[in-house]
Amino acid sequence: MISSKFLVLKIINNLTKNGKKFMAERVMCNLLNLLQKKYNINPIKILWIVLKKIKPSVEMINRRKSGKIYQIPKIIKPKRQLKIAIKWLFNNNYSQKKNTLEYNLFNEINGIINLKSECLKKKEKLHRLAESNRIYLHYRW
Repeated sequence: MISSKFLVLKIINNLTKNGKKFMAERVMCNLLNLLQKKYNINPIKILWIVLKKIKPSVEMINRRKSGKIYQIPKIIKPKRQLKIAIKWLFNNNYSQKKNTLEYNLFNEINGIINLKSECLKKKEKLHRLAESNRIYLHYRW
């Protein structure tokens, strides 16, 4: 299991845009404070729970065979699963301009806990695609 300090640093590095790490740290602190106020438990545990719910277990790789491109499901390692989950969670909220980034992230985390999130839909869609393309497993090399 990865330490909580590593998780927070990984999230801050993912939130950093254009070299403004201080802004990412401030967003992360505000997000952790919002989670602490709402749930009254350690916010790092909440982040672990949320990331565990949206971690994909497979990803699709493209292979070309006889002029056709096949999408082949590939099982991914836990470190890559965590990286993809963080990317999905935090990069979806940069496009939303309704509120501040902290509130967008907070609403997304609440949506994941309540099972009504875009990240969960994305994961389910990926797993359905992997299930339907399972017949192409013999093309991987």
